[in-house]
Amino acid sequence: MKSRTWILGLVLVVASALIPSPATAFCIQATGGNNVRWAGSTLIPRKASTVPTGWDSTVNNARIDWNGIAGSTWSYSTPSRTVTTSSAYVISNVDFSANGWQNVPGYTILTISGSQITKARQYQNTDYSWNFSGTMVSGSQADVHTVVMHEMGHILGLLHPLYCGTMTAAEQAAAMNPDWTKKWDTNSDDEAGAATLY
Repeated sequence: MKSRTWILGLVLVVASALIPSPATAFCIQATGGNNVRWAGSTLIPRKASTVPTGWDSTVNNARIDWNGIAGSTWSYSTPSRTVTTSSAYVISNVDFSANGWQNVPGYTILTISGSQITKARQYQNTDYSWNFSGTMVSGSQADVHTVVMHEMGHILGLLHPLYCGTMTAAEQAAAMNPDWTKKWDTNSDDEAGAATLY
Protein backbone atom coordinates (compact mmCIF):
# COMPACT_ATOMS: atom_id res chain seq x y z
CA MET A 1 0.00 0.00 0.00
CA LYS A 2 1.33 3.46 -0.88
CA SER A 3 2.57 5.55 2.07
CA ARG A 4 1.77 9.22 2.53
CA THR A 5 3.47 11.74 4.75
CA TRP A 6 1.53 14.45 6.59
CA ILE A 7 3.11 17.47 8.22
CA LEU A 8 1.41 18.86 11.31
CA GLY A 9 2.52 21.69 13.57
CA LEU A 10 1.33 24.57 15.64
CA VAL A 11 0.29 25.98 12.29
CA LEU A 12 -0.85 22.87 10.42
CA VAL A 13 0.13 22.33 6.82
CA VAL A 14 -2.94 20.53 5.51
CA ALA A 15 -2.83 18.47 2.35
CA SER A 16 -6.01 18.39 0.32
CA ALA A 17 -6.32 14.62 0.82
CA LEU A 18 -6.49 15.04 4.60
CA ILE A 19 -10.08 14.53 5.73
CA PRO A 20 -10.91 15.26 9.37
CA SER A 21 -13.42 12.91 10.91
CA PRO A 22 -16.84 14.34 11.79
CA ALA A 23 -16.09 14.42 15.53
CA THR A 24 -18.04 16.94 17.55
CA ALA A 25 -15.90 17.10 20.68
CA PHE A 26 -12.34 16.72 19.30
CA CYS A 27 -10.64 16.52 15.93
CA ILE A 28 -8.96 13.35 14.69
CA GLN A 29 -7.24 12.60 11.43
CA ALA A 30 -9.05 10.26 9.06
CA THR A 31 -8.56 8.98 5.55
CA GLY A 32 -11.01 6.97 3.49
CA GLY A 33 -13.50 7.08 6.36
CA ASN A 34 -11.07 5.40 8.78
CA ASN A 35 -9.39 7.02 11.77
CA VAL A 36 -5.64 7.37 11.29
CA ARG A 37 -3.80 5.67 14.17
CA TRP A 38 -0.92 3.41 15.14
CA ALA A 39 -1.50 -0.36 14.91
CA GLY A 40 -0.52 -0.78 18.57
CA SER A 41 -1.04 1.41 21.60
CA THR A 42 2.49 1.79 22.97
CA LEU A 43 5.27 3.92 21.51
CA ILE A 44 8.77 4.85 22.68
CA PRO A 45 9.72 8.53 22.17
CA ARG A 46 13.36 8.53 21.02
CA LYS A 47 15.25 11.80 21.48
CA ALA A 48 17.95 12.67 18.95
CA SER A 49 21.24 14.21 20.10
CA THR A 50 19.90 17.63 18.99
CA VAL A 51 17.46 17.60 21.92
CA PRO A 52 19.25 19.09 24.97
CA THR A 53 19.59 16.74 27.95
CA GLY A 54 18.10 19.57 30.02
CA TRP A 55 14.79 18.79 28.29
CA ASP A 56 14.70 15.14 29.43
CA SER A 57 12.46 15.50 32.50
CA THR A 58 10.06 17.84 30.68
CA VAL A 59 9.73 15.48 27.69
CA ASN A 60 9.07 12.67 30.18
CA ASN A 61 6.39 14.71 31.95
CA ALA A 62 4.74 15.61 28.64
CA ARG A 63 4.43 11.95 27.63
CA ILE A 64 2.93 11.08 31.03
CA ASP A 65 0.08 13.53 30.29
CA TRP A 66 -1.07 11.22 27.47
CA ASN A 67 -0.76 8.01 29.53
CA GLY A 68 -3.46 6.53 31.78
CA ILE A 69 -6.38 8.31 30.14
CA ALA A 70 -9.69 6.73 31.14
CA GLY A 71 -11.04 4.55 28.33
CA SER A 72 -7.72 4.60 26.45
CA THR A 73 -5.06 1.91 26.18
CA TRP A 74 -2.46 4.37 24.80
CA SER A 75 0.91 4.63 26.52
CA TYR A 76 4.12 6.46 25.67
CA SER A 77 6.99 4.43 27.12
CA THR A 78 9.90 6.03 28.96
CA PRO A 79 11.80 8.19 26.45
CA SER A 80 15.11 6.87 25.14
CA ARG A 81 18.20 8.50 23.65
CA THR A 82 18.84 5.50 21.37
CA VAL A 83 17.85 6.41 17.81
CA THR A 84 18.21 4.25 14.69
CA THR A 85 16.95 4.69 11.13
CA SER A 86 14.18 2.20 11.91
CA SER A 87 12.98 4.05 15.04
CA ALA A 88 9.21 4.59 14.80
CA TYR A 89 9.11 7.89 16.72
CA VAL A 90 11.99 10.37 16.90
CA ILE A 91 12.08 13.82 18.51
CA SER A 92 14.65 16.30 17.10
CA ASN A 93 15.45 19.98 17.28
CA VAL A 94 16.16 21.57 13.88
CA ASP A 95 16.52 24.97 12.25
CA PHE A 96 13.14 25.50 10.56
CA SER A 97 14.24 28.52 8.50
CA ALA A 98 17.13 26.50 7.01
CA ASN A 99 14.58 23.86 5.93
CA GLY A 100 12.18 26.43 4.46
CA TRP A 101 9.53 25.60 7.08
CA GLN A 102 7.09 28.04 8.66
CA ASN A 103 8.25 29.97 11.72
CA VAL A 104 6.32 27.91 14.27
CA PRO A 105 7.68 26.17 17.39
CA GLY A 106 6.96 22.59 16.32
CA TYR A 107 6.09 20.26 13.45
CA THR A 108 5.09 16.63 13.42
CA ILE A 109 5.57 14.56 10.28
CA LEU A 110 3.62 11.31 10.10
CA THR A 111 4.15 8.54 7.56
CA ILE A 112 0.82 6.84 6.94
CA SER A 113 0.05 3.64 5.05
CA GLY A 114 -3.68 3.24 4.45
CA SER A 115 -5.03 4.48 7.78
CA GLN A 116 -2.09 3.27 9.86
CA ILE A 117 0.66 5.54 11.17
CA THR A 118 3.98 3.76 10.59
CA LYS A 119 6.53 6.46 11.46
CA ALA A 120 6.57 9.82 13.24
CA ARG A 121 9.11 12.60 13.36
CA GLN A 122 8.59 15.42 15.84
CA TYR A 123 10.61 18.61 15.39
CA GLN A 124 11.13 21.67 17.58
CA ASN A 125 12.38 24.90 15.98
CA THR A 126 15.88 26.00 17.04
CA ASP A 127 15.04 29.53 15.80
CA TYR A 128 12.91 29.90 18.96
CA SER A 129 14.13 30.76 22.44
CA TRP A 130 12.96 27.80 24.58
CA ASN A 131 11.89 28.01 28.24
CA PHE A 132 10.35 25.93 31.02
CA SER A 133 8.13 28.70 32.44
CA GLY A 134 5.10 28.47 30.15
CA THR A 135 6.00 31.60 28.16
CA MET A 136 4.67 31.43 24.60
CA VAL A 137 5.35 34.34 22.19
CA SER A 138 4.49 33.90 18.51
CA GLY A 139 7.62 33.94 16.36
CA SER A 140 10.19 34.01 19.16
CA GLN A 141 9.59 32.10 22.45
CA ALA A 142 8.16 28.69 23.24
CA ASP A 143 7.60 26.56 26.33
CA VAL A 144 9.10 23.07 26.05
CA HIS A 145 6.27 21.24 27.88
CA THR A 146 3.44 23.03 26.02
CA VAL A 147 4.91 22.34 22.56
CA VAL A 148 6.17 18.79 23.18
CA MET A 149 2.84 17.73 24.72
CA HIS A 150 0.93 19.31 21.80
CA GLU A 151 3.10 17.55 19.21
CA MET A 152 2.67 14.23 21.06
CA GLY A 153 -1.07 14.67 20.48
CA HIS A 154 -0.38 14.88 16.73
CA ILE A 155 1.71 11.70 17.04
CA LEU A 156 -1.48 9.96 18.29
CA GLY A 157 -3.44 11.18 15.25
CA LEU A 158 -5.15 14.22 16.77
CA LEU A 159 -5.55 17.45 14.80
CA HIS A 160 -6.09 21.06 15.78
CA PRO A 161 -9.80 21.35 16.73
CA LEU A 162 -10.15 24.33 14.38
CA TYR A 163 -9.91 21.97 11.40
CA CYS A 164 -13.16 20.23 12.35
CA GLY A 165 -15.30 23.38 12.53
CA THR A 166 -16.45 25.74 15.24
CA MET A 167 -14.68 24.93 18.48
CA THR A 168 -16.44 24.09 21.73
CA ALA A 169 -15.17 25.61 25.00
CA ALA A 170 -13.36 22.33 25.76
CA GLU A 171 -11.68 22.37 22.35
CA GLN A 172 -10.56 25.96 22.87
CA ALA A 173 -8.89 24.96 26.16
CA ALA A 174 -7.41 21.74 24.73
CA ALA A 175 -3.68 21.11 24.45
CA MET A 176 -4.37 20.45 20.77
CA ASN A 177 -5.55 24.04 20.26
CA PRO A 178 -2.39 26.10 19.62
CA ASP A 179 -3.36 29.48 21.06
CA TRP A 180 0.00 30.66 22.45
CA THR A 181 -0.87 29.96 26.07
CA LYS A 182 0.80 27.67 28.61
CA LYS A 183 -0.80 24.21 28.51
CA TRP A 184 0.83 21.63 30.75
CA ASP A 185 -2.06 19.16 31.02
CA THR A 186 -4.38 17.37 28.64
CA ASN A 187 -8.05 18.28 29.12
CA SER A 188 -11.30 16.37 28.63
CA ASP A 189 -11.31 17.10 24.90
CA ASP A 190 -7.75 15.84 24.32
CA GLU A 191 -8.52 12.76 26.42
CA ALA A 192 -11.77 12.00 24.54
CA GLY A 193 -9.84 12.07 21.28
CA ALA A 194 -7.16 9.73 22.63
CA ALA A 195 -9.80 7.34 24.01
CA THR A 196 -11.59 7.28 20.66
CA LEU A 197 -8.41 6.35 18.80
CA TYR A 198 -7.01 3.87 21.34
